[in-house]
Amino acid sequence: MILDSLQHAEDYYNLLPHIKTAFDFSKTLTDKPAGRYEYENLPKGTLFALVQEGTTGPITEGKLENHHRYLDIQIMLNGTEAVVFEDVADLKETVAYDTDKDIAFFEATGNGTVVKIAKDMFYIVFPHDGHMPCRHVEKETQFRKLVIKLKME
Repeated sequence: MILDSLQHAEDYYNLLPHIKTAFDFSKTLTDKPAGRYEYENLPKGTLFALVQEGTTGPITEGKLENHHRYLDIQIMLNGTEAVVFEDVADLKETVAYDTDKDIAFFEATGNGTVVKIAKDMFYIVFPHDGHMPCRHVEKETQFRKLVIKLKME
């Protein structure tokens, strides 16, 4: 997992293929309505984004998830959320990996790390990173964020 502020995004540009492209693409989406957006200058399915808006749920509810084919780069545009992170090696799978949706779900152990994500922060999760986004610790909050999906090579 990588957790940082957008002001430091360029520190990661050489870390992974197309990561700079993903952050540049994100800048074109900040005012778009909720929905899915394809990046058209790479082969189809390499890079796409979801603009999401919603209300957080209690941290005591929900499942952790992970992805095998895509990295998640989640960027908070407005509002806040709490995210639980835990290594999937320590988790019990509750919904088997779905190849088409690139997602599996896991039962939370209560031993995960909880991080508050505020406006202009981002995190990147890898296949071993179980994560439960869109949560709150005390009271629900509204959020608007980008979930950039970058295919791993």
